[in-house]
Amino acid sequence: MKGKDIFLLIQDLSRKDKIRVKKYLVGRSDYLVDLFDILSRQTAYDPTEFKDYGTSIHTRFDRLCNEIFDAHAHFKGSRKISLLRLQSAFELSQFEKASDLLRQFAQECLASSDLDGIHTAHTWRSQLIRSGHSFEFPPEIPDRPSVLAALNHLSILEEIYTQLKGLVAVPPSDRKLMLAAQRSRLRGLGELNFALEKFWAGKVESFCFALEGDFFSSLQSQKRVNLLLIEANISPEDKAKEIQRMAFLYFWSGDYKKALSVTRTLNKIEGLSDSARARHINDAAFFFSFDAGDYATTLTEINVFRSLKEDYPTQKRVSISYYSAVTCLFCQRFDEAIRWANETFTLEAKYRKSYNWAIYLVQCLAHFGKGDFEFSEQYRVRAIRASNRKELQLPVAFLRAYPNQDKLAKFLDEIDSLVINPNEEMASNYFDFQAFTASILFEKSVEQLVAHKYEAKTKSSLG
Repeated sequence: MKGKDIFLLIQDLSRKDKIRVKKYLVGRSDYLVDLFDILSRQTAYDPTEFKDYGTSIHTRFDRLCNEIFDAHAHFKGSRKISLLRLQSAFELSQFEKASDLLRQFAQECLASSDLDGIHTAHTWRSQLIRSGHSFEFPPEIPDRPSVLAALNHLSILEEIYTQLKGLVAVPPSDRKLMLAAQRSRLRGLGELNFALEKFWAGKVESFCFALEGDFFSSLQSQKRVNLLLIEANISPEDKAKEIQRMAFLYFWSGDYKKALSVTRTLNKIEGLSDSARARHINDAAFFFSFDAGDYATTLTEINVFRSLKEDYPTQKRVSISYYSAVTCLFCQRFDEAIRWANETFTLEAKYRKSYNWAIYLVQCLAHFGKGDFEFSEQYRVRAIRASNRKELQLPVAFLRAYPNQDKLAKFLDEIDSLVINPNEEMASNYFDFQAFTASILFEKSVEQLVAHKYEAKTKSSLG
């Protein structure tokens, strides 16, 4: 291939495609990376930059061309075979066959909402025309400018979404101006013509509403997003995430039963592995039921988790193992609580170190519940030491009051004043000190108190 042709081919690549091709070339051959970098930065083809390669430059250009097409095939997944056939026909100068294959490839990309693929098809069209062969796509294939505009929109939407995720850690009172800025960027995109654009814009809109605490509006936006899952050709794993997101919005809106129901629709997703489907459902059902105070369901999900735990990533396994211990403690299943706490400690330290004080706390309370007061006292000391290392006041104040009822009553009165920073708030999320203490003082089950708190909280958030 001539140097000018490979230069024009590279210039036709989108910014995202250039990044992908460069990533693909790294490690294959240093000279291919060098050639690609030189041609990428040139604004007009300049052959003098390749004089050191001598007559071998044409062979190297041919290989670079093949590697670029292979990179496209590598990143387009299901359309890899179509691209390889197209490349083969082009290299053999079978231009009529290449034209037919290109139309077929473009139709496949359109059917699957693959905008990157459609852009690649336009790149091939440019190659055909430069080879002296006229070619036009069927009218339903979007033109290159509209595809490039859509790809630019998607890049901006993904960037906005990433920045919104960063706002989760920002206090609600400080989010207002930041959210307004992101909403302004969203409005500035103008008309969106493709399902994938509308899908991402809906995700962004739903996330904005959720960050504002408007779960009803967030849920309505998420419903529209989920209607686009098939049209936008979203992958099975990403479909599962969107369904889970809608389930969470139902949960935060106070409809726990609907959240569970939506979660179980994951069973209908084709292409999702049985293991992934089971994990998604178990994970969501476990935490929904735990936070809503439906411990009968949580205990059922603990048994499901027992059979799936080896398939879970370690970080998630730590979390569910720990909260299994807490659930068993709250249900006064002390032996099971101790077993789950011990199992959590066997998992990789870097994932469970933030839980250490809470695991000791559960063991202290479970051993006390069994009447093993010597072990309980040992774990009390460990829990206090671990809490002090984290500079946590809440668990230390509780452990110094427990089990004296007068001291616990004073602790309950002062609990709000102890939650003075994000670390203390996180500690109260790890263990519901308020519900556990109230259950001792008022002789009610933790399950009842948590269920009442969930109902009151969701009613308050809905105004």
